[in-house]
Amino acid sequence: MNKINDWAKAIEFFNSKLHYTREQYFLYMNCRKSNSYNTFDTYRNNLEKAGFLKKVDRGMYKKVKKIPSDLTINKCFEITRKLREETIKKELKERELEERERELKEKEENEIRKKMFDNSYNNVKRLEFINEEN
Repeated sequence: MNKINDWAKAIEFFNSKLHYTREQYFLYMNCRKSNSYNTFDTYRNNLEKAGFLKKVDRGMYKKVKKIPSDLTINKCFEITRKLREETIKKELKERELEERERELKEKEENEIRKKMFDNSYNNVKRLEFINEEN
């Protein structure tokens, strides 16, 4: 099994179809050994994580965009790593935004409570004053 040729063959297969099944892929790759299944699944998984393929159902996939024929396994890993970093950054920004919104809401609620308390306190004082006059 020549990994470089198998990688190129996998790219050729994925670029030749819009939809395909895992079984079609393994047949095309002439997969006969259980360790070959793992290798070929790794190729597909990495291409999926890099945004070239999408799982549409159990064992069924769709090509999202054309895979460059010069894409190497290492370049694919790099794309996946960058996408993951972007996702993490986005998630962190969303969490920070949610935290800020929560803090602002809490601050506003505290200010409202304080105003309500102050108003209640002032009303009590007014009533005491009125009672003293009578």
